Amino acid sequence: MQGPFYNRYNSALSPEERQGLYERLMDMSMSEGRNRYNDMNDYDMAGAYLAGAMEPGGNGHFTDEFKKPNHPTFSTESRYNGVDGYSGGVWSGDEADGVTFTPSEWNLKNMPPEEMQRYFGIAEPDARLVLPGNGGGNKDMAVKYVQNGGGGLWDSIIPKALSLGGMALGGPVGGLVGNFAGNMATGQSFGQAAGNTAMSAANQYGGSMWDENSLWNKQMNNWRDRRSF
Repeated sequence: MQGPFYNRYNSALSPEERQGLYERLMDMSMSEGRNRYNDMNDYDMAGAYLAGAMEPGGNGHFTDEFKKPNHPTFSTESRYNGVDGYSGGVWSGDEADGVTFTPSEWNLKNMPPEEMQRYFGIAEPDARLVLPGNGGGNKDMAVKYVQNGGGGLWDSIIPKALSLGGMALGGPVGGLVGNFAGNMATGQSFGQAAGNTAMSAANQYGGSMWDENSLWNKQMNNWRDRRSF
């Protein structure tokens, strides 16, 4: 699904380079079981492709250099920091002493504090989010809840089991199972998690799921071939 920044802040590519980028994104999508084209909504994948920086780091994230202004952790390290009046947040510290992120006024306008706290609990569990007035850390109960995997059977054991099952399955089906597990781990009810997973699938694949030449079906066929059924 294309968001408002999908066609903005993208490095210029020649036709040949663009074809190479799309082929790389297709390969990544098929191997990871999710639509990597969606990353172009908040990341300059073209710039990353030209720089040879399309391999996620040890934390599973790409470098900050190509984050678009609407990325949750758009920072001063992005090449787009200061462009068109968008100012990013600041990363500080190191792995030994702990990493912190202090969001800018724009970061908090793009993603309200409550949503950013939840985002950090899921996507940046090893970093501290420094919000105005919170004393320098993502210590509120919502973040602790997410980082601790929830409270009861449905909040912890089942999401973890589903997450492991999703990884075992792999492919697009495993991706959807993992998506559902992640929704459950944030404290959503079974119905909310199922609804949000369905919405994510619809946004990612849309009506093209029924097109035999669609990304979904290419991923499914590749997944079935690799699993021999």
